[in-house]
Amino acid sequence: MGEPVLALQQLLNEVVSAIRGADGVVLIAADGEAVAWHSTDNPERLRLRGAYIAVVLRASQLATSQFGAGDVKHLFLCYEGATFLAHEIGGGYFAVVELEPSANLAEALHRLRPFAEKIRAEVGA
Repeated sequence: MGEPVLALQQLLNEVVSAIRGADGVVLIAADGEAVAWHSTDNPERLRLRGAYIAVVLRASQLATSQFGAGDVKHLFLCYEGATFLAHEIGGGYFAVVELEPSANLAEALHRLRPFAEKIRAEVGA
């Protein structure tokens, strides 16, 4: 079990390195629990905020599904002086990236997508 955890941790470290303005990333399971994370600042705060952001994304997905308004795969949200990118990984998992307020959001999403595929494969989603 150690190797998959290390591989996932390495992927999250790479996400933060690859996205300009990223302060951290957390992988959230469907139940709201943080599975793995990497933070350059405050890991506990990131885990808590990430869970809240994932709940908002999931609620948005349920609402749009209920009203037949299409699929929501990612969400940008400003909260307490930071910007967050929440992205559905699949299989009930969400990646939440904490960004500096000045980060380029389109670039962040573009750089996250290839990692989302790798994370999906790692968690078996």
